[in-house]
Amino acid sequence: MGMWTAEWENRSMEEKLAHALEKLDYHTLRYYSVPTSGRLFKVRKWSAMAAHAIFEAHPDLREENSLPRYFVAKAGRKQGIFGAALTEFVEKEYETGVWWKHIPEEILKGSI
Repeated sequence: MGMWTAEWENRSMEEKLAHALEKLDYHTLRYYSVPTSGRLFKVRKWSAMAAHAIFEAHPDLREENSLPRYFVAKAGRKQGIFGAALTEFVEKEYETGVWWKHIPEEILKGSI
């Protein structure tokens, strides 16, 4: 079963974080025993997954003013845009002035 299945998306942030940390621990130990590029990839992958889970559960830990861009990028990813095209999407949304449509109301009001 792949990690981007509907089951993964339906997990709570706590479950995602626990799973990512478990995988990170496993792959880190394997990398230390026999370092290979494939194992290093897994360490990087699961550390990123853990970071995403932490920042999604606690958006207040993000850098100042990065939260609105996060939601604009999230809207782009939901539309199937990734990589350099995602960066272009975010910049275009800011240039046209419609970036705020992608941001939850409580974020716009500054309550989070």
